[in-house]
Amino acid sequence: MSVEFGENLRELRECTSEFTQSQIAELLNIDRSTYTNYELGKTEPDIATIQRLAELFNVSCDELIKSGYIKNERAEGRGNGSMETMTKSEKQVMDLL
Repeated sequence: MSVEFGENLRELRECTSEFTQSQIAELLNIDRSTYTNYELGKTEPDIATIQRLAELFNVSCDELIKSGYIKNERAEGRGNGSMETMTKSEKQVMDLL
């Protein structure tokens, strides 16, 4: 996890919910600055917090932490997506076959 995780987190917050950083921090019982640092990729949450975030945004933990996953799903019009959909790189491989 790193900046990509933070980007996914920000995408989910901004595009699939009406929550502010402060509201999510309150739901997680953490400081807003702690949550902000998650989005910025400066710090990483523990596994329990990742699970709570995934539940909050109605995605799997894999979807939440996978690099570029949320952005790819939104670009292709699938909202927060599902695990059965292919990533961009998987589609590129299929195009070569």
